[in-house]
Amino acid sequence: FLPDLGVLVPRLVMIEVTRNLCSSDVATLFTLLNRTSRFRIVEEPVPRSLVLKYVDRGLREKGDAFIGAFAEWQQVDYLISATAGQTVIGYAGGTEAGGIYL
Repeated sequence: FLPDLGVLVPRLVMIEVTRNLCSSDVATLFTLLNRTSRFRIVEEPVPRSLVLKYVDRGLREKGDAFIGAFAEWQQVDYLISATAGQTVIGYAGGTEAGGIYL
């Protein structure tokens, strides 16, 4: 279905996701993720200057500004985000790197 897309997730997001799972669910999650080469946890910190760029535009630093900065930094084409029951799928468009940020 999505054969050519890679999935990028910042380390901070993985920490938040796994914090809400029991240990067996964490093990299952990583077993599934290790089965594909298209999933990558980005360990490097998001450049502070990019986060501040989005803060200057009025976004919250620990939320949307971080997400926007990460998507720009990694040049993702699509952004999928879910918070409090809402799922947002957006097209960042026009980048060469391709991929999805969750």
